[in-house]
Amino acid sequence: VPVKTPKVFRCGAYVIGVAGSFSLMNVLRCDFRPSPPDEDCDDFERFIVRAFVPHLRQCLRDYALVRTVNGVEFIGDETDSPEMIVAIGSHFVAIERNFQVLTPTWSFWALGGNSALAAMGSLYSTHDLPGDRRDVMAIEAAIAVTHSCGGEVLALCTDVEGSHHG
Repeated sequence: VPVKTPKVFRCGAYVIGVAGSFSLMNVLRCDFRPSPPDEDCDDFERFIVRAFVPHLRQCLRDYALVRTVNGVEFIGDETDSPEMIVAIGSHFVAIERNFQVLTPTWSFWALGGNSALAAMGSLYSTHDLPGDRRDVMAIEAAIAVTHSCGGEVLALCTDVEGSHHG
């Protein structure tokens, strides 16, 4: 069923993408207000791990969206498999459902199971094409392989040129 709830949205200075949990999307869009890194931040991943993720954990705890299994905290319940991409300027990280932070070596990433695999394969194989064409092809690939992927497509860009973090 197509929905209007965006999976990619602005959250203060960040652009955040979420897959796997509408509850997580709603809380982040409506109540999460993370601080951006300082202008002289030279380690984005470290900032995300030490400042962003603790704020994220607390916000999600306030909405009962964190569970603990064998001493490890997870976002959502056992039926959810949420993932996030957090971007600011030219930097982005993936945050897994157990709050692990990953910095991809590629300049692109996708979320959402099989649709993400199709999108990532498309992005990888079209690295020599202009960015806007690659994006369209990746979304088309994701839609082609997954019945739950589709709807209105909206592109949000981080402010790379004016960023003090890139």
